[in-house]
Amino acid sequence: SLIHAAAVADKDGNVIVLPGPGGVGKTALLGELVGRQNFRVLGDDIVGLSRSGECLAFPRSFALKEYHQSVYPEVFRRLGIGKKSDKKKSLQRFGLRLLWLLRENAPLVGISRSLMRGMGVRARPMQAVPPSPAHLQELGYLAAVPVEDIFGADKILTKGPIAKIIFLERYAGKQFRSETISHTSLAQRMFAIIHHEWVADMRRFFSLGALEILDLNNYFKTVNQIIRDAVADKPCNLMKIPENTTPDDLVKFFLDNFT
Repeated sequence: SLIHAAAVADKDGNVIVLPGPGGVGKTALLGELVGRQNFRVLGDDIVGLSRSGECLAFPRSFALKEYHQSVYPEVFRRLGIGKKSDKKKSLQRFGLRLLWLLRENAPLVGISRSLMRGMGVRARPMQAVPPSPAHLQELGYLAAVPVEDIFGADKILTKGPIAKIIFLERYAGKQFRSETISHTSLAQRMFAIIHHEWVADMRRFFSLGALEILDLNNYFKTVNQIIRDAVADKPCNLMKIPENTTPDDLVKFFLDNFT
């Protein structure tokens, strides 16, 4: 099952899975851990979980936003993005590639196409109309960059056993907090967040269910069970992150408490 999470592995290949909602700090934390702390990366936004407790890489480019500039300054400099004067040019350069990336990596779109092909139904092709810079600005993306272009091919791991799962959550407090979380609660959060991330594709998904092309009951039951099996015997923590924390403080707390 795919989940919305970052994942890194230590020098022995043991994987720490970092689920959480968008904008919580997954990409920033991963950038510090892989770029400076000798961890390897399996994914910054989407990874897979197996029933046996393995984490599987989901190979797709990093979708960078403006707030990632403090973590990946060399990437922003190399691509010429980040400065307001360069933003329009950068959006035009990466816009079509990024939307293509997001479309092709959306699992529900792939499912829809496969099922329709199997029934002999031809999917309507996407119109090749370049997105406007204003549209991409609304989405908040500046560039899509292959993982190996950021860290190097030697920092990429394809799979590994899950050592622990740490759910990242922002809150209004001023101090970092760490507490245990039940496997049931963690699995429910992970199940909900990945489908929330795919909300734009859920209409198509439920249309397939309405046409009895896809057994929705079996799909949700199976995905939920895979996630529960994957986390069943793993240490599970909730990491509460102050709203105004810095990437350096985030990494320091993580290293002091989870490594």
